[in-house]
Amino acid sequence: MLSVSSYYFNELLHYVSKTTALSVEKLQQQYPLTPGGDNFEINRVSFEQHQSLMQLGATISGNKLFGLEFGQQASTRSFSLLAYLTLSSSTLLQAANLLQKYEALVSTIGQAKVFEREDNYSICWHPDTSINHLSYHVIDAILAGWINFARYIVQHDMNPIKVSLSHHGNHAEIYQSIWNCPVEMHASKCELLISKADMDRPVVLQDKVTNQALQISANRKLREIKTSHEYYDKVYQCIYEHYLTTNIELKVIAAKLDVNPRQLQHCLKMEGYSFNFIWDSIRKELAITLINGASDDLVAIAHQLQFSEQSAFNRAFKRWTGRTPREYQANPGQLHLT
Repeated sequence: MLSVSSYYFNELLHYVSKTTALSVEKLQQQYPLTPGGDNFEINRVSFEQHQSLMQLGATISGNKLFGLEFGQQASTRSFSLLAYLTLSSSTLLQAANLLQKYEALVSTIGQAKVFEREDNYSICWHPDTSINHLSYHVIDAILAGWINFARYIVQHDMNPIKVSLSHHGNHAEIYQSIWNCPVEMHASKCELLISKADMDRPVVLQDKVTNQALQISANRKLREIKTSHEYYDKVYQCIYEHYLTTNIELKVIAAKLDVNPRQLQHCLKMEGYSFNFIWDSIRKELAITLINGASDDLVAIAHQLQFSEQSAFNRAFKRWTGRTPREYQANPGQLHLT
């Protein structure tokens, strides 16, 4: 499961509340967080849920630079353990290498890669190849967060040599005014070019002993993240592969996975999920995708998503989006929460 940490998602949730008329309480009802205690890093939110909230904030605020502005203001709370790792690094270069190694603590949506060149360093970000649609707001938030945090940990208003963004856009001049460097839109990759002099800048709170101790903790949490959603991933993939031809029930999916239904239910519960939650999430994603795909046959969509009656589909869709399927069809770009 592609995911982001609950820390990062919670920061986004509060930012959406601050920039729209939606209360934190209302957003938390629509996007519930799993309580995490000391293991809040490994409690994750799906990529789909994260992107949905990002797009909701952009749509309701009417801000085409929503992701960029969110990334600019992201605090150390957003990055949690990764923030402390970079804060205790010796130089910005070491911090960048730790980002490359431990990025999954915050997000598994993509992968950062650091390359040394003759005159500078390249930090590229590659989205996971399984993602069919990635909002440019998500990309903007990631790169803006990196630049903002780099400036913070070295306490210097350093500027990249150049920023490349893979998405279309007509606001290059705004990005350039914020990052004080040339910005290439619709590039072949997402990349920051940073001078060697800036990468050699010392981190103001560097602490070698603390950094080594934090890396031990980070390695342990990475192992926990990799194993914490094993059954979620299996069930999610199995439902997607079979929902068109198979009646989606716990016992049916359990049989396909060659596991006892009660055992599967227990394993999902230990990961913080339920079978019904996963199936409901998939139905929501598919319903919005199908309607956005210009399909006007709502009866066929309801049947495809295995609703027994059209009225049941209508109620579910209104619970997901705050509107009926017909209302959403009339204006799919505008979402409301109820």
